[in-house]
Amino acid sequence: LNYSSLSRVVELRPSLPFRYASAPSTATPRANPSLCLTVRRRRPKFPSERWNMYDATLQDNNRTKNTCEGWNTGFQKLVGHAHPSVRRLIECRQQNQALVATALAQSRRSEPPEKRVRRPLWACTIV
Repeated sequence: LNYSSLSRVVELRPSLPFRYASAPSTATPRANPSLCLTVRRRRPKFPSERWNMYDATLQDNNRTKNTCEGWNTGFQKLVGHAHPSVRRLIECRQQNQALVATALAQSRRSEPPEKRVRRPLWACTIV
């Protein structure tokens, strides 16, 4: 690489209008044989309506991202460690399936789920 080839000005021509500051990157840098960086725009994998939670929050809709993260966190706690064996993963999937089947059966019978009891911090005893 020589300095003159690196000092060339690269012109970026966005083909799609920029909508949000937090949008996922859609630019793909590629190096061509003349050592000039070319950036080409491509469509995002998911439409902005799917990953953008602003409108869903204003309309009091569910935020799918939080639901998925909640399931992942619960499954991670069920597994118990970072690198489980295949046998442990299968057992945890079966336990998760049983929990979901139980929750569905309870909702069909109109049984409310058990409420979590949250204790105030001052009620916790330190031994």
